[in-house]
Amino acid sequence: MARSDARDACEAQLWKVVRRNKPTEDDMNRHMAAYGKAREACEATFGYPPLLYGSAVSGFATRSSDLDLVLPLDDVGLGGRASFRTRVLEAIDRLRGPMERTGFNTEAVSGARVPILRCQWGLGTHTHMDISFGKECVVHNSRMLRTYAEFDHRVAGLGVLVKTWAKSRSLTDTRDGLPSPYAWLLLVIHFMQHEGILPILQAPPENICFKPYPKVFVDEPPMDVFFWQPSERRPNSAIFTPASGLRERLHEEADRSLALMQTQDLLCQPGAIMSTDEEQARRRAFGLQDEDAVMMGDIGDGLLALLYKFMHYYSCEYQYCRRNSGISVKRPSRQRREPYHPAGDSVVPTAAEHRDGLGNWGEKADWDRGCGMWIEDPFENGRNLGPISYTCQRQVMLELDDTLATMATIQTPADVEQLFRPA
Repeated sequence: MARSDARDACEAQLWKVVRRNKPTEDDMNRHMAAYGKAREACEATFGYPPLLYGSAVSGFATRSSDLDLVLPLDDVGLGGRASFRTRVLEAIDRLRGPMERTGFNTEAVSGARVPILRCQWGLGTHTHMDISFGKECVVHNSRMLRTYAEFDHRVAGLGVLVKTWAKSRSLTDTRDGLPSPYAWLLLVIHFMQHEGILPILQAPPENICFKPYPKVFVDEPPMDVFFWQPSERRPNSAIFTPASGLRERLHEEADRSLALMQTQDLLCQPGAIMSTDEEQARRRAFGLQDEDAVMMGDIGDGLLALLYKFMHYYSCEYQYCRRNSGISVKRPSRQRREPYHPAGDSVVPTAAEHRDGLGNWGEKADWDRGCGMWIEDPFENGRNLGPISYTCQRQVMLELDDTLATMATIQTPADVEQLFRPA
């Protein structure tokens, strides 16, 4: 097989992996039926429909993705007489009965960072659903991811591949201190910004939005969730506030989310990146190359090359050891990092040798105490979504290094499949 033919076959195999891991039509119908039942219970209890967020509406759903719903906490009869956590628990208690009468099995997860109502619907193949209250920022997170996915058909494809790979390597369990699937998607977006494929929606050029950028504050404590929506040619806006007109806004947003959920799987189909004059103008306005340039050279790489470059970027290039070098989709850095193994320390110490983890190793190898895979939350300042310990960081880096080495030997579609089998 000629080299170009082998590359094309491997590229096609990667797209097969993407489609295989996307929700099927039956999955989508089951999810929408479950959402409809949950919506009935929420409207009967609070008078409002819940809003979908998460991978179901972001364009990065896989077959294992759950449904995530959120309801406003204010103006649902709870008042402001208690703490946020107490009010959330009261809301969960009010909704639990109606959800069970609708046919859901429920569990109140009161010990979570933000308490949620965990639900399961259906016989045989279940739909799992988490319902939270009062945190509007999660909706804007999902909408921003969706906007990035719509910029280029490869974004959602690479996102699904990385999520599938990370899960196969046991790198997504936040209970063990590892990055969440959402954090892995942020790594994908940052990488594609670095490659010049995606813009920075939270820092658009002045020909699109003048500085200072508008503030879009939501939740308590307030956080700014501003980002630019190219398709609507305006910034996003708060949903839960003001209180007047909330019911109408929530119904409109809920219907919009359901429509997104029905069409999200189309984003992962290979096809034209940009086809209309308006879309081409949008790319140029953000300083991105147009379609003709995108399809030539490095920026026109297929999934195979992008997946390899993703692994290489985070394994060999990103400069984790620089101060203030957090991995960010708000302000991506193009700086190259130093080798993962510092000079004079060719063997990475184990956790048993350095039980204090990264900080202790940093003292030994003259690293900064903040060294590590710091993944910046796009909206919540100071929140790190990356590995929480040296052991977790080492696990991630070793899997990146191993996959990078494996990808250098890929020759057939069967080799591609090996990337996504449990290590």
